[in-house]
Amino acid sequence: AENPMDHWLGPQHWKRDRDLPCLSVGPPGEFDDTHIFAPCVSYENGSYSMWYCGSRGTVEDRVFEVDVFRSP
Repeated sequence: AENPMDHWLGPQHWKRDRDLPCLSVGPPGEFDDTHIFAPCVSYENGSYSMWYCGSRGTVEDRVFEVDVFRSP
């Protein structure tokens, strides 16, 4: 029997719609001014949302947070 989660857990086919990144590191002082990583994207009610982790500061003072970026 087919697993109902196979659609969500299998390979996803993404198509680039522009040559620019949709997200980059934040401005100085923001939670994501050094690194952005571990994105997770969902599509719901005609809109994409992307949760991602960011960090700032030196390794010794590293701060990690999670934020959500929603498409316009």
